[in-house]
Amino acid sequence: MDRIVTEAAAKREQNRVWRFGEFVAEVYFPYYSRKWKDSTKENNVNRVSVHLVSKFGRMELSGFRRDELRDLLDSKAHSGLSFSVVDHLR
Repeated sequence: MDRIVTEAAAKREQNRVWRFGEFVAEVYFPYYSRKWKDSTKENNVNRVSVHLVSKFGRMELSGFRRDELRDLLDSKAHSGLSFSVVDHLR
């Protein structure tokens, strides 16, 4: 029974259409959080959530285009965010 359930779950994941917010929460943060110190984790989770997930959370990963990402970084830079914040978002 365990093998059948595991195989079924793997097939569902294989065909999954990932949204940016789901990917960040389920893949990116868990993977990178193991590498970060607590203070770095807190800053990075906040930065990514506020500036990226709030904007692109519902967007499918396959839907991203380089120009719109570049435009976002440019708008963040022109809005007064520091170079380091924009650079970390990159």
